[in-house]
Amino acid sequence: MKTIIKFIKENDNFLITSHVSPDGDNIGSSIAMTKYLQNIGKTAYHFLDDNAPQNLSFITDRTNIYKSDQINEKFRPNEYFLIVLDCGNKDRVNVSEDIISNAKGIVCIDHHESNEYFGDINYVDKTASSTCELVYDFAKLYDEHSICELTATALYTGLATDTGHFKYDCTKISSFNMAGDLIRKNAKKQEVVKFIYQSDNYNYKKLEADLIINQMEKTDDICIMLLPQETLIKYDVDLKDTENLVNNTLNIKGVEVGILLKEKEDGTIRGSLRSKERVNVNKIANIFGGGGHERAAGFTLRDTSLKESKELVINTIKELLNK
Repeated sequence: MKTIIKFIKENDNFLITSHVSPDGDNIGSSIAMTKYLQNIGKTAYHFLDDNAPQNLSFITDRTNIYKSDQINEKFRPNEYFLIVLDCGNKDRVNVSEDIISNAKGIVCIDHHESNEYFGDINYVDKTASSTCELVYDFAKLYDEHSICELTATALYTGLATDTGHFKYDCTKISSFNMAGDLIRKNAKKQEVVKFIYQSDNYNYKKLEADLIINQMEKTDDICIMLLPQETLIKYDVDLKDTENLVNNTLNIKGVEVGILLKEKEDGTIRGSLRSKERVNVNKIANIFGGGGHERAAGFTLRDTSLKESKELVINTIKELLNK
């Protein structure tokens, strides 16, 4: 952390980004870091090529998020440092290769077990509840008086979503202490609850019900749900708004591993894995070229169908469980 603080003090012009398929910790840590750097007098911009889920609009609507093709409006090549948050490997950084290669240097701040330490400076704490917790620790040490309400709300968002609102075992005493301090700093706790947990679109709930009835299957202590592209089209739901569907597979008595396989428009299959106690799903995701955490991980499969992916993933998990 001292290295990060020294680096920020001695430099300016920061481009903040994160991983593909944005989530609460991705968006929360990026908005918080960008706003905080601006608050301490630094030039900082948030770039992300994927669109954020609609349930995060309460913070994304309050800030500017730029696309890679807008880079010339903000920086020239070799004029900026790239700060990558909540991203375990370089291939998942959600800006163009030109932006990555033209940076003066890369700083990686992350908490993923699968992090590959691709930055010139890496601050990776695999025991942290979220990347937002690491950004919070940095801000507290640098100058906590510069944590404004938007920064606090964005940090609370990432903390709440990555801990399952303090349900997951990544939740530590430090997580509760952080939450309390952010509320004292005017984080909009009820706004987070309202938008994250109480604002699903009606069509999304119909999609969820359809999948539970027709596309979910439990075998022993494994439960899997499939999301075909045609079902997304039927209910007019955006793929980026479906990540929480995986929780339906895990929130069942007797299930240890939950799986969601989503068919993307280009035919690739996006897999999400969750577990309760016994299985490290990061190790499973690694087999398929993905990664994440012990209890939550993801991967992408190409040149395969949903049916083939289902058989492959279930058989792989069964083999691991029987070892």
